[in-house]
Amino acid sequence: MEFNSNETHERKNYLISVDGSNFSDWGFDLIFNEIYKKNDYITLLHVANQKKISDIPFKFQPAQIISKYETKLIGKLPKNDYIIIRKDREDDKVHALELVNQVAKINQADLLILGCQGHKGVKDKKELSSGITYLIKYINIPSIVIKENSQRLKKEAQGFNWLVCIENHYTRSFKAFELACSLIDKEKDSIFALHLSMLGDNYKETEDAFDKYCTKANINKRKFVAIEKNPNLSIGRNICDYVNFGDDFIDFVVIGHNVSKYSTNISSSPTVDVIKYAQANILFSSKA
Repeated sequence: MEFNSNETHERKNYLISVDGSNFSDWGFDLIFNEIYKKNDYITLLHVANQKKISDIPFKFQPAQIISKYETKLIGKLPKNDYIIIRKDREDDKVHALELVNQVAKINQADLLILGCQGHKGVKDKKELSSGITYLIKYINIPSIVIKENSQRLKKEAQGFNWLVCIENHYTRSFKAFELACSLIDKEKDSIFALHLSMLGDNYKETEDAFDKYCTKANINKRKFVAIEKNPNLSIGRNICDYVNFGDDFIDFVVIGHNVSKYSTNISSSPTVDVIKYAQANILFSSKA
C-alpha cells in the first residue's frame, strides 16, 4: 500500500462508523485507500443493539463485523495507528449516533465517516435514514456521508473532483472548503468552487479569497464557478442540479452546515437536499 503524502500534513483522526453494509465498506475503502496519509489515525466503531443481536443475520453479527475489519487492517497499518471499538446499545431510547458522538469526543475525532444507509436500508429512498437525520440535527463533527459509488467505480480519470459550495470567505462554507483542502491529494485531485449568485451579488471578493487560499496551499487544479440561482429551486436543489448534470464528474460535494440553525427544522437545510439528491459523497462541516 502506498500512502498519500503531502509536503506538510497535520495528523488526522478518522472515525468510521461500520455496520457491515456496502456503504460502511465504501467509507472504509475511501479513507484507507484514498485519503489516509502516513501517520494518520483510524478509529473503527461498531454500535450493536444487545436486544436485537439474535435477530441479525450472521454476517452482520458484531463479532463478524469486527473480524472483517480486523482482517482489512492487520499487517496493513501499525498497531498504534488504529483501533476497533464495539459499543453496545442497551437502551433503545438512546440513538446509536449518540454513542458515536460520545466516542468521537473522547477520541478527539477530526472527521466522522458514515454511510448514507446501513445494512437495513431505508423504506423510502427519498427519505433520510435515522442516522443521517440525527447527524444533521445534533452532531458538530465534520462528516463525510457515503453515497452509492457505482459511478465512481466506472470513472476512468485518477483523482477526485471536490465541489465546494462557497457563500463568502467569512462563512462556514469557507471553513468546509479549508477542511477539504487538508484532505485532498494535491497532485491528483481538483477543487471546483461553486458560488450561487443571488440578486446580482458581487462575488469577486469570494473568488479572490478562494484563489489566494489555493495558491497558499499549493493547489493548482482548481476552478471558480459562479451561476445564477434558480429562484424556483432551493439552494440545495440548485447545487444538486450542477453536481448531477454539469460537465464535470463530482466525487464530493463540500458544504457548510449550521447545526443550531437547522436542528428544529432540518427540511429547510441545504445539506438535507444535497444528501438526498446529489450523486456524490457529501462532506459537510459545522465549524464556524
